Amino acid sequence: MTELEAARIELRDKWAARFGLTRSEGRCCVKRLLGKRCDYSRSDDFDCMEMGYDHPSLWNRDGKPVVFLFQPYQLGHDDILGLAEMARKHQFYLSVATRPAWHYPGSVLHIEIWASKEYYCLTTPHSEP
Repeated sequence: MTELEAARIELRDKWAARFGLTRSEGRCCVKRLLGKRCDYSRSDDFDCMEMGYDHPSLWNRDGKPVVFLFQPYQLGHDDILGLAEMARKHQFYLSVATRPAWHYPGSVLHIEIWASKEYYCLTTPHSEP
C-alpha cells in the first residue's frame, strides 16, 4: 500500500467514525435514502444516475442507508441547481465541502446527501459549549 492510499483510507475511516457510519454493502444509489430500490431507470422523475456521480459511496447507520456521498472534480451550474432541487424535493440535507475528500485530497469536492437534516443533526458531533 502506498503512502497516498494509506492517507486516503485514514481520511475515509475518520470521517465514517465521526458519524458512526459503516459503508453499505448494497447497491450504491441515492434512491436508497428514500427506501427505494435502484433500478437504473431513466423513466422516473428521480434519476439516480442523472448527476454522473464521481466516486460515489453509500453509508449506513444502524444498518440503514443515511448518507450518499460522492467526490466530483467539479460541478457546473446545472449540477448545482440539480442538487439543490433534488435536496428540496426529497427533503435531503446537502453538504458541499472540499474536506475531508479522500479520493484525491485537494482535487475533488466532498458532497454529502443526507436522508434528512434531522438525521444529519443527530449524527453530527457537537462540541461542548
